[in-house]
Amino acid sequence: MVGATPVTDEDVTAARRRMQGLLDELRDCRDAAGQAQDSEKKQELRDRVVDATSAVLGCRASLPLSVARSILSDNQARRLRDHALCVGDKCNAKGSSTISSLEAHRNRAAKVFTLLQSNATRDQLSQAASTVATHYAACMEWWQKKARRCEMMRSVCAATANLPGATAEMRQVEQAALRLRAGWALNTKFMHLQSRIALARVTIEPQASTFEARAREILIGENEQVRLLGTFMGDVFPAFLSTGDAVLRSNGRPLDAHHCAVLEGVMGRLSDFATALQHIRTKLDDHQAGADLPLEHLGQIVDDARIIAHEVMHFLALQPNAPAIIKPPAGAGASAARQPEPRIVATVSDSVPEAKILVRSDPGTKKLVSANEAHASWAADLEMWQAPVPVEALKKLVTRADKLLQFDLPGPEARQMKPEDAENAAGTLVELLQTQVTEMQACLAALDDPRRRVLLTPAQMQDAHDKTVRLNVMLSEPQRLAKALGNGKAAISIDCMKTTPFPRRSGLNTWRRPRS
Repeated sequence: MVGATPVTDEDVTAARRRMQGLLDELRDCRDAAGQAQDSEKKQELRDRVVDATSAVLGCRASLPLSVARSILSDNQARRLRDHALCVGDKCNAKGSSTISSLEAHRNRAAKVFTLLQSNATRDQLSQAASTVATHYAACMEWWQKKARRCEMMRSVCAATANLPGATAEMRQVEQAALRLRAGWALNTKFMHLQSRIALARVTIEPQASTFEARAREILIGENEQVRLLGTFMGDVFPAFLSTGDAVLRSNGRPLDAHHCAVLEGVMGRLSDFATALQHIRTKLDDHQAGADLPLEHLGQIVDDARIIAHEVMHFLALQPNAPAIIKPPAGAGASAARQPEPRIVATVSDSVPEAKILVRSDPGTKKLVSANEAHASWAADLEMWQAPVPVEALKKLVTRADKLLQFDLPGPEARQMKPEDAENAAGTLVELLQTQVTEMQACLAALDDPRRRVLLTPAQMQDAHDKTVRLNVMLSEPQRLAKALGNGKAAISIDCMKTTPFPRRSGLNTWRRPRS
């Protein structure tokens, strides 16, 4: 290599000494793990074997090729890698029962805590919340350990994925193994972040009523939950999980364009989430409103989200260049009185798997669901209005009518809209309004049905009549809004472009360029 620093005999001697020390440490760890009788101790020693192997192979990869091969041959390096992966897989298999038990205890504690909230004193709630938090913390710590192990397993694959003497077939197998292990590392880091968010919520939200007004306004939303955390759990996390089959259970095959598109969106949402949550922390610090609040997890959540966004970027860089080409979204929406439902996104390719299609949630996050899942909620609402019902179900219809009467445009946590999502957001809102109109019309028809009216008491009859009058009055409003938004899509996109940077697709293409 031009300009490379010559390797001296002293350098080689030092490298041999360093490598020998790491190999001795690895040998000691392997011997200790083989002799351990206690199950927990054996797990700990197995993790040390994986860590030590990662250190050996990482050190070897940093050396000049001739020096590295003189100390440890390519085949020896591969054997060390395979042994470390085998040990790590045993750890993961053994740990499955542990996390199942931890999560079962956590869920039971959470159910008991929910029951206590209705009639316990503040001191009792505080003590119960502390107990529940210990179960959430145990789950988080387990995922943290697994995330570290999976990262070490990814690193041993990365250190041996491009050895010069490998055949084309060997390279293909090793690249697939690297994608698989990188996918598992990414998955466990996401699960660790999810568990940390759950711990933060169970620590903060039960005490929200005791916060001073300014701190509560900054940190807690109208739904009595910590701002942004619920949105992340309901939108970004499910989007990532929707790629699970391809990322974790396809033997490391390259992702197709649809899965890459989902992960690109997840990467952007993670960055948005971290920035917005950091803004909340900054506001609390600026107003000195969070001094006595249990906010220790929020800063770590910000850091973890940024790290995972970076990890997603690197995982995508391992995939062949297959950009997703997405047309403007079309499909069934959800009532504004319910949680956001997916929007079907048509794609240029005809090779969309039958079991999964690309969709967008109301905030614009892409994920993969079945067609039946995409339409189920909306179809269920219409079926509820159209089918004859018994007396027990009639109350549900009246309750649903109450929700329809509370119709307003959805107000999720405010964030800067990306230009690539602006038109989608406007289109999504038009579809939501059109769906609202359809359901209002179905509701009116149901309440006017004589078969239902004969089941009502006089008081209920008057209530149904009042709701019918009010729904008829409201019906024109979503119709007017849908028309206005449909005509104003272009202006909305332009407004977003004035305040938001352009998308990062060019950056992604740069990350995917082959290294020279």
